[in-house]
Amino acid sequence: MSTVSLIKPIGTHASIPQRICQNTNARPGISALASSLPAENKTKSSFLLKFLKWSKQSSIGQFLFKGTTLGLQLTNSLAHVLKIDLGIDKFIEKELNKHLFRTDLSDPLPPNIDMNSLIKLENKGEPTLYGHLFESPNSKVLAIFLHGFGSTIFEDIPNCLRIQKELNTNVLCVDYRGYGLSEGTPTIDGVTKDAIRMYDYATKIKGYDSKNIIFVGISLGGPIALEAYSILKQQKKPLGAMAMLYPFSSVRDITRWRVPEVPAYFLPDDKFNAKRLAKSVSIPVHVACGDMDKDTPNEQSKQVYKNVPGTNKEIFILQGIGHNSLGTSDHPSVTDYFSSLRKWVKKYFPDVLLK
Repeated sequence: MSTVSLIKPIGTHASIPQRICQNTNARPGISALASSLPAENKTKSSFLLKFLKWSKQSSIGQFLFKGTTLGLQLTNSLAHVLKIDLGIDKFIEKELNKHLFRTDLSDPLPPNIDMNSLIKLENKGEPTLYGHLFESPNSKVLAIFLHGFGSTIFEDIPNCLRIQKELNTNVLCVDYRGYGLSEGTPTIDGVTKDAIRMYDYATKIKGYDSKNIIFVGISLGGPIALEAYSILKQQKKPLGAMAMLYPFSSVRDITRWRVPEVPAYFLPDDKFNAKRLAKSVSIPVHVACGDMDKDTPNEQSKQVYKNVPGTNKEIFILQGIGHNSLGTSDHPSVTDYFSSLRKWVKKYFPDVLLK
């Protein structure tokens, strides 16, 4: 029986899954689930194992399970009736965490970076995170830069410096757990927690007014910003505004768009669901996307923008631009984008920026 490979990386440097399993005849997840069935109820587990074996060997079972989605739904429903926890949700989340984030970006310190110049976020029970704080002495606004799938703070220095220059803001950028020099392993919940730790560092350690903080999320950083904002809102911690560049609408949407044959059943829709989270946003929002983007379709970024309630929102389409880093680009559309972003920031933070 084939082993399972649910999802391949979702970011810029690699395509989302080519297929859910390694050959078209396999029932995705069956072998992995069967091997991890709980042993506390051997009768029920044995019955379910026989059912799974039947699904593989019998002609009727193969017909039913050929659609994969139906097969997993039937299996999960049967397990529910038998009150057996297959751990399907945990299994899927584990696979998503494994492939949603790049784990090969734990690089040594670049030769041109002084370790003493880095800030360090230390919280009890959490991995230590490393980052940069680029300060603008005449500005009280802080942009917390949330990077994308395939980069680290070292690679994003040009982006951060351009944001600092164009918007006259301070810029805080910290690598998520497992990225760059930061410790730990990235997970959906973990990187969201890391974004909140950046916010807490800014307000509690550096003394920034929370209402003068902007989340700036690029690609994967957009949904992370929305997840973190949702939690901050529940905790009654204010945030000034949010800017997103190339955000996808949800993990399920972006995966189904890139690889339609991936059964939606495998893809939980309760994490990084930007289009749903956007409906609860009550702060100013700026969304931008490139009309040549091959990684995140414009429709998904536009859906996120559309779902933000009210009128305190703006969208900018970068003409002739794909899923690119903008830090060093002199493309006219990129210049226009920063002009749009600058006007947007000045509109909502008129008293704390240089005139």
